[in-house]
Amino acid sequence: MSPDSGIRSILSDRAVTAVVAVAFVIMLGSGVVLPILPLYARSFGVGYGEAGLLIAAYGGARLLADLAAGAAVDRWGERLCATAGLATVAVSSALTGAAPVFALVVVFWACAGAGSALVIAALFSHLLRTVPRARMGRTLSIFYGAFNGGFIVGSFLAGVIAGALGLAAPLFFAAALAVAA
Repeated sequence: MSPDSGIRSILSDRAVTAVVAVAFVIMLGSGVVLPILPLYARSFGVGYGEAGLLIAAYGGARLLADLAAGAAVDRWGERLCATAGLATVAVSSALTGAAPVFALVVVFWACAGAGSALVIAALFSHLLRTVPRARMGRTLSIFYGAFNGGFIVGSFLAGVIAGALGLAAPLFFAAALAVAA
């Protein structure tokens, strides 16, 4: 079997294709936001330390939420948790872009990180439950390819969007992507 036919075989499974598409779109949103986030923080007149805090708030909240996300997925299911996580990312991203003060920017962006943890846990759970063991390695490589590809494309788009529409615009774009996912 050629590598190309293996990829086609994996992507012919609609459940896997949906997970890969959601991973791409959610990381496209993250990629659109991350490059402009320090500049957005600085637009509130804060220092470099506070700009770093904003980025750390997302990662820290995601790490803490990771500890509970698996239990949530086991209890409420993958579909509900993915939907709730995407809704949290969408609302929190939009609120981050609309926040009038920096403290709220940090709180809302941390909430987006927690929502992201729930989405990723639900996606992984679905793959682990549905993909045969013999195809897991190839499936995860496609999943991570979509994950990283979304981030790379989003990072390029960040500058284009922010340059044309302002520093908050990528956050609203990320919110729209989470809704689309």
